[in-house]
Parts: sequence; C-alpha cells; structure tokens
Amino acid sequence: MRSSYFCVVSVMVACSKAGAPSSGDASEGDRDARGDAVDVVDAMPSSGPFVPPFPATAQCMPVGNVCAAPAASGLFASYRKDVYSSQYAEANLPAPTAGGRIHIVASSVVTGQVTGVRINGQLAPSLTSSGYLDWFHVWPTDAVAGEPLWVSFHSRSTDFDTLATMSIQIETSAGVAASGMFPIVRTPVPLTYVTTIDGGTSYLIHVKNTDSVAHTLGRLVVDGRDVTASACIAAPTLAPRQSAMWRVPRCTPANVGSLWTVVAEWTDAPASTAGGRVVAEQFPIHTWPAERDCPFPGASSQNLAAHVARGFDTFFLRSAYTDSGCNNTTGTSIIANAANANIFLMPDEFISLPNGLGAAQRVPTRLMADEADSSNEDKRVTELAEQVQAHWRTNPTMATYVGGSRQRKNGRFAGSADIQGMDFYVAACAPHITPFGSHPPLRGAYDYLRITRENHMPLPTWLYTQGLHGGWNKSVLGLTTVRQPDPTEARIQAFSVVAAGGKGLMYFQTNMELANGAASATWAEIGRQNRDIRSVRQLLRAGDVTGQAESSDDAVIVELVRSPEALVLVAINTKNSGGIDDTTCAIPTNAPHWSVQPVTSDLSFEVPPDIAIADAFEVLDGAILPLPSGAHYDGRKVTLPALAFDAAHPTRMIVLAAKPTLRGQIQASF
Repeated sequence: MRSSYFCVVSVMVACSKAGAPSSGDASEGDRDARGDAVDVVDAMPSSGPFVPPFPATAQCMPVGNVCAAPAASGLFASYRKDVYSSQYAEANLPAPTAGGRIHIVASSVVTGQVTGVRINGQLAPSLTSSGYLDWFHVWPTDAVAGEPLWVSFHSRSTDFDTLATMSIQIETSAGVAASGMFPIVRTPVPLTYVTTIDGGTSYLIHVKNTDSVAHTLGRLVVDGRDVTASACIAAPTLAPRQSAMWRVPRCTPANVGSLWTVVAEWTDAPASTAGGRVVAEQFPIHTWPAERDCPFPGASSQNLAAHVARGFDTFFLRSAYTDSGCNNTTGTSIIANAANANIFLMPDEFISLPNGLGAAQRVPTRLMADEADSSNEDKRVTELAEQVQAHWRTNPTMATYVGGSRQRKNGRFAGSADIQGMDFYVAACAPHITPFGSHPPLRGAYDYLRITRENHMPLPTWLYTQGLHGGWNKSVLGLTTVRQPDPTEARIQAFSVVAAGGKGLMYFQTNMELANGAASATWAEIGRQNRDIRSVRQLLRAGDVTGQAESSDDAVIVELVRSPEALVLVAINTKNSGGIDDTTCAIPTNAPHWSVQPVTSDLSFEVPPDIAIADAFEVLDGAILPLPSGAHYDGRKVTLPALAFDAAHPTRMIVLAAKPTLRGQIQASF
C-alpha cells in the first residue's frame, strides 16, 4: 500500500504517521513541499480575491532513508517520437514521422569497461554504419556491478513503430553487464526535465500527464534504487494534463558528469524512463561576440566590462583573437583567467583543450557543432555523437552542446549531446529556413524553441535569441542600411527562450560597433531583459514549463514555470499587424520591423496542490512591482484579469513565491 509513504493533506488538517519525520519547528501544514515555512490561514473559501498567503492542499511526508533505499533491478525503456510543426515548411525536408528515440536503463551485473552494445544481436556501430541507427550513447563506459547504466539512441526505421519489443545486450571486459528484451512503447506520462539542485544534493524530477485520464505512480527508481519512500511526492496520482515535481535527496552529492537514471513505474501506464549526465547548476547569459570585440581578460577589458554591465556571464571562445585591440590573446590564456574575471566560457569545436578541463575551470560546456542539422549528410549526426562520446571520456565534467536550426531535423539530433540549442530569428530580415514567401511569424522564434525543448527533454536546452549582428545589415553602392532587432523584437525573442523552457539564454550575436551606434537602444534593452531574466534564472533552471496556464487572447503566449521556490508566469504579446515579409526584405534599402499592437488579455493558471504561495509580485525592468490588481481565484485556478501589453511592454513576468524571503533575494540580484 502506498499510504505508507504518500500523504495528501487538507490545509486545515495536519499530516502525521507513525515513524514519519517531523517537518521542523513550524507547525505541520505551515511548510511548503521543500520545507520552507510559510504563513497559512486556518481556512480558505472556495473562491475570492487572490491575496497571499495561499495555502497548499497537499504535502509530501517521506518516511524512508534514501541512504538505505533498496536496489531495484530490471531493464526499462521509453520511446518517443520526434516533435515537429507542420506549420513550418522547410525546403526538401520531409516530416519526421518514422522512428524516434529510445531511452534504456539497466543495472549492471559485472564490473568492467563497456566494449559493445548489441541491438537485436547486432553491434550498434554496424547499425549506425548501415543507417539503421542515427547515433547511440552508453554511459558510463565503466560499468559497476549493482549500479545502473543507460543506453540511448535514435532511429528513423519504421521497425520502431511496428515492433513491440527488441533485445539489448551491453558487453564489458568482464562479461555481459545487462541483457534482455526492452519494450518499444510510448508513455503518456513522460519525464519532462531532470536536474540537480543545491550542489547536487537532490534531484528534481518533473513529469507531465499528457493523457485525458489520470495515472498513478507505483514505484520511483532513481540511480538504480527504489526511492519511493524517501522521495518528496505529494500525491501519487496525476490528473489529466497535470504536471508534477518530485524531489529526491541524494545520499551523497552528485558529481558533475556522473550518471543519473530515472524510472517512474505507473500502475496504469507504461513506465517513464530516461538517463543522462549531471551538468553544472548554471543558467548562463551567453553571447557569441563579434570576434573583433574580443571581450575577454587580456584582450579588450573595456568590451568585457560593457558585456558584464549588460548581464552577460558566459562567452563563446575561439582559439585566438588577432584583431586590432585584442592583444593576440589566446583561448588558453583566457581560460586561465576566467575565474579571476568571474566569467564562464564555451569553447568552439576547433580549440585544443587538455583532458580533465571542465566545470571547475569555468568551462562547463563545449560547443560540438553549430547548426549541425544544416548538413545534408545523414552521417553528420553519427559522427557528432561519436565525438560527444569521446569528449565525455576525456572531459567528463564539461557538458557537450549541439546547436540546431531546422525543426524537422531537430528530433534526430536531440539527445546526441548533453545540451541542445536552436537559433531561429524573426526580426531584421534575418535568413530563415522556411521557403521564400513564407517569412516566419513573430511567434516563430517561440515555436522553434519549444519544439527543441520537446524533443530534447528531459535533458536541458540552452536556446538562442536574436542579438546584434552585422551580417543582417545591407550594403549597396557603399551605403549601409541598418537592419537590427528593435527593443520590442529583442525582448519578445529573449522571453521566448524562457517560455519555451530554456535553461540558458544565448545571444547571436553581440557587436560593440552596433551597440555603441545604430542599435544603442536595443543594446540598452538587452541589458534590461538580461537583468530581469537573471533575477529569476535559478528558478528557471531548476523549474520546468508546465503547460498549465492560459490566455484569453491567442496572440499572447503564456507559460507557467514550476520550481521548488516559486511559480513564474511568463507572458509574451505577439499580436501584430505585420511589417516584415520576404518581399519587403528583398529591397535592400528597407529596414522593416514588426508592428506590435496593444492587447489586453486575461491570464489564468493552476497552482499545483503541493505549493503554498507566500508572496506574489511582478518583475519588470529591474524592479519589483505589485501583483496586478483584480487577481482572483476559484479553487486553485488563479486569474489575472485584463493585463495590458503593448510595444513598449510586450512581456509580463509574475513571480508567485513559496517563501516570503524570495522577494528580497530577487531585489538583491538586480
């Protein structure tokens, strides 16, 4: 019976069980799911004005010791189809309807170095050579008896849509580590995001019931251990379309680069299965700077200071910078000075790096390929995955990143690296993959970024937004027409990263000539939007988009991010009367912009049952503002009526804090 470790509580009734640990000094029911004290009223009417405190109606009460969690053997698998949108045609790219990605988790019975993986009796490298598999990964490459390992791969074969099972065998230098049949089955309750928090001392597991009926958790297995009794799971049953967040403490902190595996077994649905590698707990504000700007220690300290002042902390890195003013600075010296400069670096795929370099040296991620899906070679993703696997072995604490540009090929590359990205820009007449005459709509940036998240989940995405890039300008007969995003277009695209579930905000590009000249207003806006996003970025990194928010106007994109400390409601106005199309952009002397129109929209969202709201406020332009007036609730549905959007303020971001101290923390971060 799950009643020994699950507990659903009323706001007015304390939850206690024999042997259950106390939740602390505050009274029972006065803490949120993380254990932070909040004020809870004695009773709440079923509806009324939304004025925090707003209590939880469910609370987790784990009764087990995670350090004594029993081993859980078995072989588990989940299958997912590639996600794409038929709205966006891409030249010569068919819809990705056949095949998909498989995640397999197993426990090793031997200790030895992995020497081979067989699918249906055939070695995986031969299957990639023949094109049957696009790529495959196994991690770790040194199996340990009694410990888990995972295999992941992608195929475009229709076998994965017709067969019910296949066999897998993982071979090591000490014999077979794991073997058996795995199901080829899709679950209606996928794992949407898995990450660590608090220095690797806990996992956060986000799941969503995409079904029209409820589903009930039977067992939760994390890193090969049955943690059902020791995890923070407020309620085992997820209602239709409901998202949930579970917290699982670790007995010892997880190391960056180490394995994680999660298997959620449902009593009435196929298991949710995934594996990945622990990445650094970082939400970067990243730029790919113009090379001649060289905003690095030892190069241009002035340009570095200008970027830091605008909120950037992570920089794309090349091997050397030889332009005037860059002092012939090398990537090696920049890496050596990164900690002193308090910046992080993402080296490109060409720079030579020593083995063992990684997160501790401020190099948490490496770019393995930019717009890797632009190649017409089917073997590109195979070669890329092989390079990723080799990099994991030599630099295990440095995550790998692959950028993309085509949503119909995105699913094929998703999972081939730790972190995936996407760039797709809708302003400044930037090039686009859709055919001429089908210029992407203003919301196109969000759509492409969200597809990337859907394909790569439960792994993290760092997503691009449009910055300042000289290549978008047009020069004719010596005269240059400046084509750069205006402040409104810049903010809409940056917040599309947040609404799409991005765990990092990346700019292509920054350019100091434009920042100090023709695009100075946009550069100032970039600083403002970076400040706002930075202030909540740890909430965004730990949290996940839930799909549990609605707008009364279809032109307003709205999303609710659930994290341990808060809910973050993000809304973006894409209502417009046009302004940019391919015909207009074809005239080199034109510099068109989207004509964003004012709109008023009601925003509503469901407060999860296991979170109590202690405070609520808006974050805008580096300030904390009161919650918009008229907010009211009905049950646990909260509505913010008649929120205004216009070109000057095309986005809104509301924070619903689970603890009263969060307001001060966000204020201090500005």
